[in-house]
Amino acid sequence: SKLLNELCRTSVKNKNYFAKATFDQVDPSIPYSGIIKAMRFLLGQIILEGPDSLLLWQHKLNDALKTNAHMIIDVIHELDTILHQKKHANQTNPSPSTLTFNLHFQTFIDVFTTNHLPLVLVLDDLQWADIESLSVLDYLLTENKNILIIVAYRENEIHSNLPVFNFISTIKNAKVPSKTIKLGPLSSSDIEHLINQSIVCHLSKVNDLAKLVHKKTQ
Repeated sequence: SKLLNELCRTSVKNKNYFAKATFDQVDPSIPYSGIIKAMRFLLGQIILEGPDSLLLWQHKLNDALKTNAHMIIDVIHELDTILHQKKHANQTNPSPSTLTFNLHFQTFIDVFTTNHLPLVLVLDDLQWADIESLSVLDYLLTENKNILIIVAYRENEIHSNLPVFNFISTIKNAKVPSKTIKLGPLSSSDIEHLINQSIVCHLSKVNDLAKLVHKKTQ
């Protein structure tokens, strides 16, 4: 999680838009839970950019979604702050089919992925991802070339009964360009340096403390 936060800071420095979210163990059955959180985070950034930027995004989103924007607004209310779509009191929107919603949700995300400024999507605790979010990720990884997706998961919690198990296998078989970074536990030497930076003293003076911290945190 700490590494992901550092990567987000890098995205800000590079002026990339980034969307981030953490999947929750208590709601793996809620459709699109992680992706919706991430896109709400992204729209929150855009809303703070000011009227000129909002008008630009309003045109882009209206051109892409046309009359189907309400499907996205129903689950991501921040979008209405940008589009300002009026809805009559007696107007009701029929529930779209899963396939229809998937297509329009993918179109919605595609608006933010351009050659000029690729979107960075950061998702933590992927082991708890719902099937629908993984379906969107599958599309983005295989069909969209202007997005960088960074995910983190606990390998020891990936079991065959979780949706993410098949997703990881599918992505590997699809030969999607990717890089895996395995983070192991901190060594005693690592902890020495951390303590040394915190209390600013010679390394030889923190050796015993570092060994004790390392032992207690295994």
